[in-house]
Amino acid sequence: MNSIKNKALPIGVDDFKNIVEDYYFVDKSKFIEQILNQKYKVSLITRPRRFGKTLLLSMLRYFFTLDNAQSNRKLFCGLQIENHSLYMKRQGISPVIFISLKGVTQDNFDLFLTKMTNLMSDIYSDFSYIKESSELNEIEKINFERIYYRNSNQIDLEESLKNLTKFLYKHYHQKVIILIDEYDSPILAAWKNNYYDKSINFMRNFFGETLKTNEYLDFAVLTGITRVSKESLFSGLNNFEIFSVLSDNLDDIFGFTENEVIKILQDYNVTNAIKEIKDWYDGYIFGKSEIYNPWSIMKYIINGYKAQSYWINTSGNILINNFFKNIDTDTTNEIMKLINGESITKYIDENLVYSDIEDNISALYSILLVSGYLKVIDKHYESGKYLCSLKIPNKEVLYEYENKIYQNLSQNAEIQLKTMMNAMVFGYVEVFSDTLQKFLLNVVSNFDVTKKTQEEFYHGLILGLTASISNDYIIESNLESGYGRFDISCIPKDKNKYGIILELKSSKSKRSLNSDASNALKQIQKNKYDTVFNKFGIDRIWKYGIAFFKKDVVIKNN
Repeated sequence: MNSIKNKALPIGVDDFKNIVEDYYFVDKSKFIEQILNQKYKVSLITRPRRFGKTLLLSMLRYFFTLDNAQSNRKLFCGLQIENHSLYMKRQGISPVIFISLKGVTQDNFDLFLTKMTNLMSDIYSDFSYIKESSELNEIEKINFERIYYRNSNQIDLEESLKNLTKFLYKHYHQKVIILIDEYDSPILAAWKNNYYDKSINFMRNFFGETLKTNEYLDFAVLTGITRVSKESLFSGLNNFEIFSVLSDNLDDIFGFTENEVIKILQDYNVTNAIKEIKDWYDGYIFGKSEIYNPWSIMKYIINGYKAQSYWINTSGNILINNFFKNIDTDTTNEIMKLINGESITKYIDENLVYSDIEDNISALYSILLVSGYLKVIDKHYESGKYLCSLKIPNKEVLYEYENKIYQNLSQNAEIQLKTMMNAMVFGYVEVFSDTLQKFLLNVVSNFDVTKKTQEEFYHGLILGLTASISNDYIIESNLESGYGRFDISCIPKDKNKYGIILELKSSKSKRSLNSDASNALKQIQKNKYDTVFNKFGIDRIWKYGIAFFKKDVVIKNN
């Protein structure tokens, strides 16, 4: 690790040269060696946001580019790579094209094309001397100028990246390296804004011949969060390898290892914080390596060693938000298991097809995994997919699950929710009933009940609300106890507190609410559902029978 104590930490700085010269830097230069050792022409690396993808692509750029090669060599003095003369021979001898697609997130396809026109013009401007090169013929110079002066049509744009590799090769007589950051950002934006098909066709052509049968290409490295299906985007590309969070190669490059975190804490004189940091920001499993969240570690130090959520709030995540807004009862039950520290087992299909996301629960869990919201604790490869045991990685992510569960249910009703849950916990049935009634009036209209049965809807609603007390209670759903299967139980972690069991009914009319709530309460007692608490040593239990009809509710308790 090439570091100088008390240097500023590089929050929001992604330029390698800037960081090495002015900021604290964790030496990841062995990434260069690993890339050079790859037998594949194209490498796609997927990791969660803020795990150093842009910085490490920037490092590759400064290492390989022949522009300012001598001054760039000084940037690697003292780094691991400097000790390997074989790899240092590759320093500063290649033309490099670096493209960031982070900002290509337009609302419609026309704006997308405009953005790509401007972006490729700017990249061509970095090589403006090419249009005067004696190695290019007149047609090639005209093609260069169409992109350079922003006079291109869609076909020109689709061919612009491969053409640039050709122009650079002819000028330098040296094969070209391509680095593409956040390759999936335009595709995600297109999916969100309903021009996915047009976007994927464009990107398939843009990447296609450039990466597939390009005699001018040395190698390419792409980074992103999600792995878009090869058939959708990289069809026909054979010399191609994907390094995902499940891959053993490159597994300790992105993010911080424990040894790196310990060194950082030593340099900043906070060695006593390792346990707190481990609880909050460790727990990611990439391949075989355990990884800490680098963004949160740096924010923790900068903010005076205060443990709180930093990474979660850095930017929105369309796919994650969509996931939580559309979960059904079964998925809510699985999320509750995760919140309670349990694992779930799911097939993970890394070949993401955006058009299948909403109907494919495997795709949704795959998104949670690659986005950093889950970790793999065990995996087995079966029939082209991984069967994975999944858990929540750490406290920072755990609190986001809890927030997402009840925020998406309650909208802006945090105070009302807290009042409701306190009433339930302390047995104030009238307050519990009144606040739940107000909650239903405000919230139920926001849900699409027609896609599921009434009982499933109300079950998912109450289960989601109880997530807000999961710090103090173990939440269980649809488990056998006594002579039947109860709806929801809340088992206190403190044996001095009351246990809670809830049985839910969907009434056929408003007039039957009272009797249905009473029958639900009798069902708890008759079937001895409260025996679930015996093994926890809990003998004081609030029993609630709850009946719903549309936006009306009646609650009975013991």
